[in-house]
Amino acid sequence: KNCGILTEGILDEKKGGIGSAVIGIGVNIAESSEGFPEEIVSVAGSVFGKTCEVIDKNKIASAIIFEVYNAVKSTFAGDKSAIKEYSHRSIFIAGQKLTMFPVACSTEQSYEASYVGIDEQAHLIVEKSDGMRVALNSGEVTLRSSLQID
Repeated sequence: KNCGILTEGILDEKKGGIGSAVIGIGVNIAESSEGFPEEIVSVAGSVFGKTCEVIDKNKIASAIIFEVYNAVKSTFAGDKSAIKEYSHRSIFIAGQKLTMFPVACSTEQSYEASYVGIDEQAHLIVEKSDGMRVALNSGEVTLRSSLQID
């Protein structure tokens, strides 16, 4: 895992839905010479590895902000290309087993499911063991696979 994205929707009662969102993006630019701590070394990664030239983190941050802004702006304007690309670049493979962790306030317990796809609203579509398909817009997913992603 080289990066992580955390989003939080802020409800707008007048609109009857999400009025705004807070997006947090963390990127492991480079690994320190000591490496990652033992508890995360098997899952952590970085964009440039241990050895890299001096990196202008401000340029990377501004490029990420620029791309996210343009993707969100075009999506709200009805352009589905960002969601299609997001789906195309998904690291999940059809049928791949996932462990689903519902949002914190949910009474639902974690469960196993199979990856189906990503819909036009960027919801993760999974199939539960009973065959029921669910469109998820929040929660956490853990991969349970021996697949190597290059």
